[in-house]
This record gives sequence, structure tokens and C-alpha cells, in this order.
Amino acid sequence: MRLLDRNRNLPERERRRAAVDRGTRSYMIDMLIMMLPLAVMAVVHYGLRALGIMALSVLSAVVIERIGYALMRRPAELGDFSAVFTGLAVALVMPASAPLWLPVAGVAFAIIAVKLPFGSASESPFVPAAAGIAFLTVCWGDLLFTYPAVGTPVAVTGSEAFIRGDSLAAMLRVGDSGAPTLFNFFNIVSGGIAGPMGATCTIALFGAAVYLLIRRPSQIIAPAAFVAVCSVCAVIFPRVLSGRKASLTMEIASGMLVFAALFFMSDPATSPRNPIGKLIYGLAGGGLCMLLRYFGAYEEGACFAVLLMNAAWPPVSRAIFLRRSADVPKKEESAPVREGGEVLP
Repeated sequence: MRLLDRNRNLPERERRRAAVDRGTRSYMIDMLIMMLPLAVMAVVHYGLRALGIMALSVLSAVVIERIGYALMRRPAELGDFSAVFTGLAVALVMPASAPLWLPVAGVAFAIIAVKLPFGSASESPFVPAAAGIAFLTVCWGDLLFTYPAVGTPVAVTGSEAFIRGDSLAAMLRVGDSGAPTLFNFFNIVSGGIAGPMGATCTIALFGAAVYLLIRRPSQIIAPAAFVAVCSVCAVIFPRVLSGRKASLTMEIASGMLVFAALFFMSDPATSPRNPIGKLIYGLAGGGLCMLLRYFGAYEEGACFAVLLMNAAWPPVSRAIFLRRSADVPKKEESAPVREGGEVLP
């Protein structure tokens, strides 16, 4: 009761900011719950090194954000868990063999260049984690897309003990279906194939999608549209010769496509608010993702598709929805009336 009274006494701007912070914290907690099975599967497949990369990435994100707020002389906003989300998201798309400085570089760029200049996660026009992954892709793509073979001792990329595995994304780029069998299909859906350590387990990603549907039905629209467009493109324009079913399975299960759809396209700070806008946003993002996969310089373009939609959607939405609202005739305002029926001038 005292808390409610205290909130009523706050200025309107502060009350709105407090409501946004609560909404951001609630969303980030849901995202972290969705990521938990992915993190567990990463440890199952790659052992303690995967756990170490995730812990280091999250710790780095929290420390960098705390220092950044201190230098800006602003109170730290670590309670919204956005730093934890950014650190864990960047770590989960790493190869388990990545050098330990790689996730630190990714979260540093995400927070210093994309989040702090705009104040907070709810005010940034871009998804910080997606920007951090894009930065690593451009600067150290070879390290980011070189994966260890599952089931072998994990060593740092480039070392003598490192054993490289073939990822689905790499197979797709050269048109190799890997002769998918029932056993290989099980490896694909369980995450037992080389790839981003926390983004290859299709079963866990499906569970995360179900959780998002139950908890936030409106936020599943953009991710679902994103994956739907990618699926249609995979069936119509297959990159492998072994059939459209193999193309669909490999395309959806490869890289960070579904991961980016669920955790980045659903971000309420950068995605549209109305259902039609979410649908258009997701459809366009999926189309961009597949164009980048087919013709881009990198084997994975999902994070770039997310960032392009972050940048393009605000002017597009203004052009579409403001025009629609301008076409709707405004209702005439009725004159104010006193009690008793007397019309005020």
C-alpha cells in the first residue's frame, strides 16, 4: 500500500519510466528462462568450457555496464537483467572452441556502442546482442563460424588439439546435404551437430517458442512470421540437391536463425506494437535473412537481418500507419456540457 502511494506521488515521467523498467525486467526474465535449456544442452554437448564461456560473457556484460553507468554518472540499471541477457545471448551463439576474449569483445561492443549511448535497453533502437554478434561477424568471422566437432575434447580454435566439425550452415553454402539419415536427423534436432553451442538444439528452441507463446502471445507473431518466410524460401529455393525436405530441415536448424527469431525479433523495445506491424516486421526480416544467406558474404545473416529491420522499421511504420490514420476522418468533438444540459461556449 505504501509503495502504491509512493508511486502516485511520483511525477508522471518517472511513473512511466518505472513501468517501462518493470516491463523490461519481466521480458528479460522470460528470455533468460527460455535460454536456460539451451545453456544446459550446450554444457551437455561441450562440457565445462561452454559453461565457462557463458559465465565469462555474462560477468563481462554486467561489469562493463556497471562501469559505463558509473562513468556517465548515472545510477546502474542492472536490475532489469538486460546485461545478463546480452551476455548470455552472445555466449550461446559462440563456438565452444572460441578464445575467451571473443565473447568479451562482443558484449563490450553491444553495451558500449549500442546500449549505453541511448540510456538503456528499452531506449536503444537496436537489439544490443544482435549488434555485438554482427560486430564479431565482421571482425572475426573465421573464429565465430569455426566450430568444434561434437563429442570430441574441445580445444581452442587453431590449436593443435582442435578438431573441426562441419556445420549445417557450411554445408548449405557448398550445397552439401550431408546425406541426412534418421540418425543424422536426430543429431540435428538434439543439437548433436557442429554449430553455435546454444543455438543448434531444435527441440530446446521449440520448447522456448512454446513458452513464449504461452507467456507473451503477441510477441510470437514476428518470430513466427520470420521463420515461416525462411521455411518457404528453403522449400522453393533449396540450396541442396537431396530434396526440399532436407533443405527445409537444414535451413531452419542451421546457424542462429531460430535463435535470432525468438530472442531478437521478439524484443518489445525494437519491434512494432500492433499485430499487423509485427507480422510485416517478421515477414520482411525473414526475407532479408534468406537473401543474406543466399547472397551474403557470411554463412549466417540472421543478426544483420534483425539490425536492418531495427533501422528500417521506424520510418516504414510512420509512412504506413500515419498515412492510414490520416485517411480516417476524425470525429467531430462534441461541445462540453454542464450539468443540466447547458452548452458551454
